[in-house]
Amino acid sequence: MIFNSTLPSLGDGQLKPRENPRIMGTPEEFKLLKPETTWYKDTAVEFSRAQIAVDLFLFPQSFTDVASLGELPKQTSGTLHTYPSFNYETDGERFGSELDRVLTRRTVFETVMRVRVTRGMRISNFYGNFFIRGADLLALPNCTEESAFGFDIQHDEPMLCTSVITIQSGE
Repeated sequence: MIFNSTLPSLGDGQLKPRENPRIMGTPEEFKLLKPETTWYKDTAVEFSRAQIAVDLFLFPQSFTDVASLGELPKQTSGTLHTYPSFNYETDGERFGSELDRVLTRRTVFETVMRVRVTRGMRISNFYGNFFIRGADLLALPNCTEESAFGFDIQHDEPMLCTSVITIQSGE
């Protein structure tokens, strides 16, 4: 678990404020939604290989680069909780409830999940918090009843030999 209230400003994971009101509402705004550096993703991949999941709790009073910091829970099957301008009176109960849930929920550790589809189809995209080890293998340092995964299926061949598509998944 990481509890953070300021933008990391020292060391390898150092980030700089990127908020720029002039690009808000313009086609350039998308740049703020992308990580500034690959350090957090690279570190998260190493964590995933070591079966370490990161649950991140952010309490920013000003700009926090969630796009960069968010790579930690995203690649490690963790969770991200944000409390902008945290105030105990208004946010304390929610924070306490979410922290309690993270600490007490049923969790399976060191899992992998494989997803397969009918021949002639393929999975083109995966969605969720995990690291993709192979074309159909998801690395999950932890998995809870709240974990959710999605994927897109595409035709890989022009004609299917069946009228039924099968999806197989297992942990």
